Amino acid sequence: MKTRLPFLVCLTLLYSVFTFSQTESINNTLLKYKSYFTLEQETLYTQLNKSTYFNDEELWFKTYIYNTKQQQPYTATTNVIATIYNSVGEPILSKTFYAQNGSTHGNFLIDSTFSAGRYYLKTTTEFMKNFDNDRSSITAFNVDIPNLKKTTTTKEYDFQLLPEGGHLLADAINSIGFKITDSSGHGVSIREGLVLDAKNKPICTFSSNTKGLGKFKITLKSNENYTVKVTLDNSTVLTKKIENIKQQGMVLSVENIIEDRTTITLTSNKKTLRHLDNKKYTLLIHKEGKYKTINIKLTDKELSYLITLPKKDLFAGVNIFTILDDKGQPILERLLYNNKKNNSFKSDKYSTTKVGDSLEIDLFMASKDTSFIDMSISALPANTLSYNFNSNIITQFILSPYVKGTIENPEYYFKNQDRKTLYNLDLLLLTQGWCSYKWNTNNQDMNTPNYLFETGFTLKGNIKSPKYSPENKLILYSRKSKLLLEVPIDTLNNFKLTNVFIKDSSDLSFTVINKREKNRIPKITYSISPSMKTPYLLDKKALEISTDVDTETIVLQTLPETKKIILKDAIELDEVIVTKTYEKPKPKHDPIGAMFGKHIPFTEDDIPTTRITDIIRNNGFEVTNDGMNVTIISRRALGGPPAVILDNIDLMDDFNNIATLYVNDVEEMFIIKVPSPIYRKGGGTIYIYTKPGKSTVVNHNIFDRNKFFTKNGYSEQKSYYSPKYNTQAYETFESFAPLSWIPTVKRKAQNIYSLKIPYYYNDISLFIEGMDYNGNLIHEKLTITTSNN
Repeated sequence: MKTRLPFLVCLTLLYSVFTFSQTESINNTLLKYKSYFTLEQETLYTQLNKSTYFNDEELWFKTYIYNTKQQQPYTATTNVIATIYNSVGEPILSKTFYAQNGSTHGNFLIDSTFSAGRYYLKTTTEFMKNFDNDRSSITAFNVDIPNLKKTTTTKEYDFQLLPEGGHLLADAINSIGFKITDSSGHGVSIREGLVLDAKNKPICTFSSNTKGLGKFKITLKSNENYTVKVTLDNSTVLTKKIENIKQQGMVLSVENIIEDRTTITLTSNKKTLRHLDNKKYTLLIHKEGKYKTINIKLTDKELSYLITLPKKDLFAGVNIFTILDDKGQPILERLLYNNKKNNSFKSDKYSTTKVGDSLEIDLFMASKDTSFIDMSISALPANTLSYNFNSNIITQFILSPYVKGTIENPEYYFKNQDRKTLYNLDLLLLTQGWCSYKWNTNNQDMNTPNYLFETGFTLKGNIKSPKYSPENKLILYSRKSKLLLEVPIDTLNNFKLTNVFIKDSSDLSFTVINKREKNRIPKITYSISPSMKTPYLLDKKALEISTDVDTETIVLQTLPETKKIILKDAIELDEVIVTKTYEKPKPKHDPIGAMFGKHIPFTEDDIPTTRITDIIRNNGFEVTNDGMNVTIISRRALGGPPAVILDNIDLMDDFNNIATLYVNDVEEMFIIKVPSPIYRKGGGTIYIYTKPGKSTVVNHNIFDRNKFFTKNGYSEQKSYYSPKYNTQAYETFESFAPLSWIPTVKRKAQNIYSLKIPYYYNDISLFIEGMDYNGNLIHEKLTITTSNN
């Protein structure tokens, strides 16, 4: 996308700017830039239910996939690889999870093989390997925190000077950012900052924020040496020479704290003027392949150019400003954040109801958007010490792709965006901001990616016997993966199935049916891809991500070997069953995507002679029956027929099989109106499960004689269950025990979402992450007071 921006030019010294046709060099540069972003990159964020685990606990997580270019959920992604690494980056466990509509969820058992220490959960996709900048999600967690010893580190500091725009120029006003961190990577504030000349005379003074970030402006004279001296709060003195000062060129300075506009100043010096006469430069404002341009004609009379941009004309979130010279080469670059288009929201209010030993919570969302919000919630005691993460869904999707290194306390920048916060965010982008696109290198041609987009699994092989016959049919069956498919065979007896949903460790059976409908067990060879590869070791920089748990503040009872705990004054029960007067029947099946659809159970209260086609018609589909053929078309904008799956068999658009199917024949249905990436149907998916004896029965004996088991596939998405604690360790429970984990919160009504958790007599913290179908994000910590229940 290319747009021309209107702009206001203010006079500083002499000034002249006017539009002109872009040169061929500029056009070629922009063409390469746009081509690089042909493939839309995924960005992943993973929420864990907590940050500290004991042996025999489950780690529960939810992964969100975001299209940063479109700023919406990345709905095409289906294969998400989750891997746990140890403290030195070696892989421990790896699983593949099925994603739908921009998210997936799963779990890992933290068993006895996990010794006390630091671990990392990385979620990624194969497609992400096409890009140099890794936008996978890496989240640190601890196992058995009481056994972790806090290491002492020496007092070493990293002091960096970072010129705004990337360059320094003699005899011109320069803006210089700085960053000071300790050996742990935490920012260190300064008591006093000075710039000294060669005679040790102070030229200017400056200060930093609490994170050790700041900037100052100074005119650097030719043939003069400068030293920056800072004194830390602990009286440590650090010095740094100002080096690499160019004699000719341009420098850049941006001011972004004015509410409705951003100003950009370009400055040169007298030595440069004669080289700039009649040159045509371009200010490129860009993000993820989208860009806008401002054309600037330079003269040999003006030293400074001031451009004012309305924020409403900038992109939402991070913008990248790049100055291109007349040959299309980048000479200056700067990142800034535009907060005028905020796409985040929070809950407006909540209500609670105590029902038996449970607490029902209704969340009223303050979003103007009425689309479904895909939310996950970790419920923990309000005094928990086990939710310490260095990222959230907003910072991961909006900020992290454009920042090098660790962002210290990222939540600060989005919690209350006042003038001071936005200034500190600007300092972060000045000192750590980066553009993933490499202007001066031959970037990969993204029209031919090295790694293809994976959708499901591909099964291919060859039939050794019987010999090929056009009348033969190869049938694939799997109980666990709920497959019964006819597989096409070519003349060489080869077969291939793409986009197949296969569960991990599934049974696969093959049989060949000849023209006389007789079954024969074939001899075959086959493979399933993608295979479960040994994941790459984590980069050392990834291991710098910290889970800031201060072990010195944790005072605990010594845990027995079982490491299990129970609520204070509670009576341990094997199981508690809460009954209601009426409860909707629970699903007996769990088809793909059921959480996004409508479950229709049939009971004796339903009219048994109602046609199933009428049920489908009453749920958003046009159904016609001309006596010869049945057609079903979705009424949604995308239109098209749905995939109809009858007892795990895809009807392949032949809907005549359900023309005479009645409610009396059917046990339950699922109607999912969103497009299906598995069956590739824009009209959604309809699952129909008949009562025993009402449908064609698969002859299991035939398949059981020829059974294989897969070594890769999708891991099952299990339902959350609360661990049972059986010792009196109240303080430990408050600090580290989970109350509940809800990977997908159910919508009760428009913008009202409901969840049920075990009742807890103290306050509860809900840690909420999620996004809606339009890309609006939610990150919130909500404290629930239970004293009134």
